[in-house]
Amino acid sequence: MMDMSKTEDKTKSHPAAPASSEPAKGPAPASKSEPPAESAAALQSKLSEYENDLKRLAAEFDNYKKRVEKEKAEARARGKAEALAPFLEMAETFEQALAHAEKKEGSSMKEGLVLLHRKLHSILASCSVREIECKGLPNHAYHDVMLQVPGTPDGEIAQCLRKGYVMGEYVLRPAQVAVFAAEPKEKKEEENKGGSSEPRQSEEKKSRQ
Repeated sequence: MMDMSKTEDKTKSHPAAPASSEPAKGPAPASKSEPPAESAAALQSKLSEYENDLKRLAAEFDNYKKRVEKEKAEARARGKAEALAPFLEMAETFEQALAHAEKKEGSSMKEGLVLLHRKLHSILASCSVREIECKGLPNHAYHDVMLQVPGTPDGEIAQCLRKGYVMGEYVLRPAQVAVFAAEPKEKKEEENKGGSSEPRQSEEKKSRQ
């Protein structure tokens, strides 16, 4: 009984706090974010700039890869050209020997030279090597004009002085050629006049005698 009375006394001396009429304060609501300083149009403009930069970088990288591949192909072609150079000289020597053997009747070396020459040309053909054509107007990428000879058509190739060869599109050795050079009309007219005056002079001398 003593314990219960003590409990009641404590309750009376410390009454429960009255319920507050104000609602409980929770965490403060987040403040509304400020509107972006840049408009949508400005953001779209920046996005377009980034896209253009990416396209430019992609194009530059693509050009770089193409340039590297081209340099590799040129390096391989130069290596093949250096390896094939002695064969070109050999083919030229065989052709000269064949021309010399054909002038001699009953030459026993001719058949052997013909066989070797054919074999050499088959080796060159297997490497995509072919002779440069020497006709029509010269192409400075494939022909070296060494001299001019009188004749027509003016400027066209008159003679192949040394054969040239290409491997695909790569020039192993340009052909050396001579081209026609037509004489000027003035020079021809002067020569004709000079030639026609000689008979007249001889006729005048005869009449004086």
